[in-house]
Amino acid sequence: MKKVIFSTVLVVVLFTGIVQAQTIYDFGGETVWIWHNQTYERMYGDNPEGVAHLDWVEKTFNVDLEWSTPGAPQDARMVEPLAAAVMAGDAPDLFRIQTRGMALAALQGLVRPINDVVDEEFKTRIPSWKINDFDSISKVGDSYYAFGADPPQGTGIWWNKAIFEREGLVSPYELYINGEWTWDAMRDLAIKATRDTDGDGEIDQWGLAEYESWTIGLPVWLLASNEATTFRIDENGHAVFAMDEPEAMAVWEFLYDLAHVSKVMPVEGVDRRAVFQAGDAAMIAHRTWGARHFSSMEEDYSFVPFPKGPKADRHYAVFNHANVWGIPVTSKWPTEALVELLYAIFKMPEEYMDADSETEKEDWATSFFIMNARDYESVETFYWVIDNSEVFTAHDEVYIPGFADAMTRIVVYGENPATVIASMKQPVQAHLDELFNK
Repeated sequence: MKKVIFSTVLVVVLFTGIVQAQTIYDFGGETVWIWHNQTYERMYGDNPEGVAHLDWVEKTFNVDLEWSTPGAPQDARMVEPLAAAVMAGDAPDLFRIQTRGMALAALQGLVRPINDVVDEEFKTRIPSWKINDFDSISKVGDSYYAFGADPPQGTGIWWNKAIFEREGLVSPYELYINGEWTWDAMRDLAIKATRDTDGDGEIDQWGLAEYESWTIGLPVWLLASNEATTFRIDENGHAVFAMDEPEAMAVWEFLYDLAHVSKVMPVEGVDRRAVFQAGDAAMIAHRTWGARHFSSMEEDYSFVPFPKGPKADRHYAVFNHANVWGIPVTSKWPTEALVELLYAIFKMPEEYMDADSETEKEDWATSFFIMNARDYESVETFYWVIDNSEVFTAHDEVYIPGFADAMTRIVVYGENPATVIASMKQPVQAHLDELFNK
């Protein structure tokens, strides 16, 4: 579809039906083109309520919504077709992508900054259970780009209550409510739980397992939980390599310890999620939706937030990416109009929510409890993680080429963390200079 780019003045009206005293933009009956990784048929093919809502949006905003799927995953691989569409003058007006892809698209100049519409009210307009920290999903460098994030999937620790009772271990929940749930406490429990139960010389009960890959899982959650990062912006606005700072070095050393000194977690040749599901691991680091993986377990389990690192004064509920929305630089429509339209389509702020969407969070947690939870404490902590989730993308290969390889060298092959990180510093700093310090 070929777009003709021209300026326009939007008429602002007030709609007094579903949205009380909310600004509605008149698109003059023209088309707004949306790229979504999910097809229209999948989202609305058997959803008459959803179709009715889209009809309401089109009438209210006087807009014709055109929906298409670009044929590329919503991660960084979508950036190439987006770039081609922008160059050809045939890009959409709104597109959905993961935060890691958004960062790359923004750095390539494909996405419109939304700084002009971002203020404190804008940041807090979306309910916290949908996204807690707006900066964590939107900022690339000094500018804001992304908005409309999906509900978060923060990470915590699932623990097998049967193993803890059998081994006489203190409950992680008790440590959490007493302010004692730390890296060291988790490692101490993992050491006590790790054992060869049948005397064959092989560990068959692990203290700790981890669901994600070593490139985007435990190393990232540890970084965030110790208030560490891979690079930072200094007082001069320059991006500076930070993986050798004390907060970050503590992460790499702790990882090395878990795998090669304390030896409390499997690192190769084991399905780490299956180990926990089978009742052969005392704990597993996993996101909230791990509940669906563990519901068939015979043993009871529970859930607590991720432990605090030695440099942190609070708990963090981290997830590695969010699905977000952006505006290509070629769209003719004003930023505030497209943001409001997107918010209306997906019922993101409370002004657009109906009874069903207002209870979405409660239904989510209620379903979790009824279908999967084994105690009330895990529902309590589940809620906390939902309400406090933040995105952490500083580890991504967009910024830190070689991050995945470095984590593999430390965790799997047992190389010295200081040596591995030192080998990265010069090439990563050169990459950061190219991205930010021109």
